[in-house]
Amino acid sequence: MDWDVTAIRPIIKYDAVAWWQKANQTTAKNKLSKLQRQACLAVTGAFHSMPSKDMETLLDLPPLQIILEREARWATYRFPNMARESQGTIMFIQNRLEDELQSDEILGMVSDLTPAIQLLTRIYNVLFSNRDEWDKPRNGLLLAKMCCDSPVAGNTQRTLGDVRLCYWWGNSWSGARESLWHYSSLAVVARGIVPRPDLKKDHCNKTVDVYEDVTSPEVTDDNFGKQMTCWYRFRSFRGTPKDWILRIKFNKFKVGTLLNGSHCEGGFMQIVDGNAKTDVSNRKEPGMFCGETEQPQTFMSETSFVKVLFHVENFTDQTYFSFDTRAEQQLVVYLRYGQHPELYPNRRGEIVQGSYCERIFRDCRLQTCYVQSPAYPGVYPRNLHCRYYLNTRLPFIKLYIENEEFNIDGQRCENIMTCPMRPISSGQENCPYDYIKIYDGKNEFSPVIGIFCGMGKFPYSIIGTSQDLFVEFVSSPAGPLLNTGFHFNVGNWPGHVDTAGSKNGTCDWLLSSESLRASGDTEGIFLSVAHWYPPHTICTYLMQGEEGEIVRLYFPSFRINRIESPIQPTDGDCGESLTLYDASWPDDSRIIKTFCDTFSKAMEKHDFVSTGNSLYVRFESKTGSYSG
Repeated sequence: MDWDVTAIRPIIKYDAVAWWQKANQTTAKNKLSKLQRQACLAVTGAFHSMPSKDMETLLDLPPLQIILEREARWATYRFPNMARESQGTIMFIQNRLEDELQSDEILGMVSDLTPAIQLLTRIYNVLFSNRDEWDKPRNGLLLAKMCCDSPVAGNTQRTLGDVRLCYWWGNSWSGARESLWHYSSLAVVARGIVPRPDLKKDHCNKTVDVYEDVTSPEVTDDNFGKQMTCWYRFRSFRGTPKDWILRIKFNKFKVGTLLNGSHCEGGFMQIVDGNAKTDVSNRKEPGMFCGETEQPQTFMSETSFVKVLFHVENFTDQTYFSFDTRAEQQLVVYLRYGQHPELYPNRRGEIVQGSYCERIFRDCRLQTCYVQSPAYPGVYPRNLHCRYYLNTRLPFIKLYIENEEFNIDGQRCENIMTCPMRPISSGQENCPYDYIKIYDGKNEFSPVIGIFCGMGKFPYSIIGTSQDLFVEFVSSPAGPLLNTGFHFNVGNWPGHVDTAGSKNGTCDWLLSSESLRASGDTEGIFLSVAHWYPPHTICTYLMQGEEGEIVRLYFPSFRINRIESPIQPTDGDCGESLTLYDASWPDDSRIIKTFCDTFSKAMEKHDFVSTGNSLYVRFESKTGSYSG
């Protein structure tokens, strides 16, 4: 590490202000990466197959092209304060750099460096009076005094040019002599220097460098108990900003109080992700975070431009925050973009222009569509209303979670004694603040499958009745700096089989001898309901022969299990049942067999034969199911 920092970097950074732009070219990036990789391998002793990004992360080493850009920025900050003799050349370089480095608030700040200005002409006189003059009452003595912060008691002052003139009314020889010596010495020693006003260091309202630690301002007599607003802007790197995101880790946070789960009192924090130039941005309605967290919480931006704003009504030592940042390329954030994101550029959906989290997914297949909350896998923003349009090539569309954790409004505060973790729940009454709402169709006018919130392993696979699902994600305007959202995969469930029968509605079927002859088949096939269905669903299957014919029914595959993902659980028997009737309608006096999900035994490859030319099958579910 010392070899890289003390030997290699100073050589590479030499005169970087003149050539740092070339470091953003692909060829230069590759050469710089190879050079730093040699140092990383030497330091870590890792295998040669270990990725360079992993070693840089382990050693906390930013890429060399980033180091060069930072060196160029620092040089740009120093240029305005260099000597005047090279002012023309310096201003040319500075203006060029400012254009290349884009707008940077730091470049417009006043430097605290006070350059010395030589004034060869003496603009003051120092007068030494004799003892008789000092003893005269209220005799004014003209003294040359520099502009300093320590006033002389009992004086009146006026300003002439750059030198302040003081009339000191003295009746004491010893005091006058002491003051005379002090101010005369100050005037002689500091002759010609034009002082500048003191600049107070500002801990707020600034652009923050990546990898910089930021803490809340110190509580002082000037700001204690007063209203305070601080903002920090994060800027990524020049080149390809879309390829970078910012990881902001809040090490501790206590700002304001969350009331009623949806309102911040006394203070708040806002995270603005994106600006007018980025593809996505929540700058119009960023929402508010408030409350207290002592455990680290991470926000992972959707863009490379982020601004964090803190506001408190009454600033005390009970308001504080601390965070640090780092920039990461999308290719290495596997939890968000998956493996080989370059092969699936629309894996997270096509963003709708002008929105922050409205996305369209087309022709989803295995591992090609990731439906995620914004800023996943970090804390999701507040005041969201996200819309996801999902589509697969074949029915039935399936929305599911593999190994990821589901966490929407799982906690309203960090203290588990005060705010216990909320298990996954469904229904609007159980999810008043943040929730995900799933519709069986293309838009919000389609039937609602369910509303979900809570924390834990999502137990359901949501299977739609067609090729489309519509998903809404809503977060309250204010909330805690907690909860990391969701990550769903999209696929399709192979439960669709063409049959000679005709369907009326969602699951009412008719299979007739005439339709079988028309199709050329000798028998029809029915499958159990493969998609979601609400509680109290009834599906019917009527098999109708001609006069003199009978109906034979058998189950090539038959399993009876208690429903795993009920919409409305029940404790009683027969939450779901299948009844066979020797009739053309549900005649209870002609029941052949009833199968119940709690105690019946499946009967595979057993023939059920009607006495007449019709047989009626009725499936009833009291519980409903999310996944068929």
